[in-house]
Amino acid sequence: MNFLIFKRGLSNSAIPAFMKELFEKRSTFEGFDQLFTSKWKIVSAPENQGSCLIELKVDEKLINMNKTIHGGALASLLDISTTVALYNTPIRKLGVSVDLNISYMKPAKLNETILIDGKVVRYGSKLAFLEAKFYLKEADSYETKKELLIATGSHTKFIV
Repeated sequence: MNFLIFKRGLSNSAIPAFMKELFEKRSTFEGFDQLFTSKWKIVSAPENQGSCLIELKVDEKLINMNKTIHGGALASLLDISTTVALYNTPIRKLGVSVDLNISYMKPAKLNETILIDGKVVRYGSKLAFLEAKFYLKEADSYETKKELLIATGSHTKFIV
């Protein structure tokens, strides 16, 4: 399986042109997504497999008054990570959200790092069914262990 490693601003000839294009658009876009895409690192995205693993450190802009990641931030990350996973399929579409559902299990604290595992469950000509799991990151490991799970979510997109 061909795994791709991304870092914001990194130029790597092993990254397919379609993913370079998406990340170039996201890194220069000044809208709401910039809150997240300016901080994340794409750890892996097996080419055309409809998945991605994203790493993100919880900083002051993403927390609530309890100094834990805001639920709305996780919901936005659900949207963004599953959209990246959908783009990493042969259809190369971003789609528009129809439904978003998230369940929170435990918080991630300020300065902790999380992993977001975005996946395409299934897609057709009009709808895509997506999911993401959120984990606390352990030291230098990219393992996604059940005991580190902090949230899960599903996302349905209309493909345009």
